[in-house]
Amino acid sequence: MESLASRTVAHLFPSLGPALVISMGYIDLGKWLAAVDGGARFGNDLVLLVLFFNLTAILCQYLASCVGIVSGKNLAQVLHSNFMEYSRTACMILGVQSQLSIITSDLTMNLGMAYGFNLLFGVDLVASICFAAATSVLFPPLVDLLVNF
Repeated sequence: MESLASRTVAHLFPSLGPALVISMGYIDLGKWLAAVDGGARFGNDLVLLVLFFNLTAILCQYLASCVGIVSGKNLAQVLHSNFMEYSRTACMILGVQSQLSIITSDLTMNLGMAYGFNLLFGVDLVASICFAAATSVLFPPLVDLLVNF
């Protein structure tokens, strides 16, 4: 009879592959489908690149959470409270960089969703982009209305 530890490892090991694939896709369906399609097209050629970018993103999120937990402030509040240490130019560059990061993240989410619609339903890509943009604009207010209802 097998021990509990060996059975746990035996069940855990096969699930690490799909867990890694889903973590690379950040759980978003469109990004997950794009990651699977990219893996099917390019094989293992992109694994190191994706792993590097994921580890970099994890490091940035970890550092941002450390600053938030320790100080209780976000990046803008930290820069504002320590304004004498940072020049106005540095604050502007960080502000523009954070806004570009947010725009890029939203654009990636919408394009991933559109690509997912394209792969799942066979709708042409332009219609998928329009549908993804409409759902990303209309869905948050709809959720707020349903929560308040």
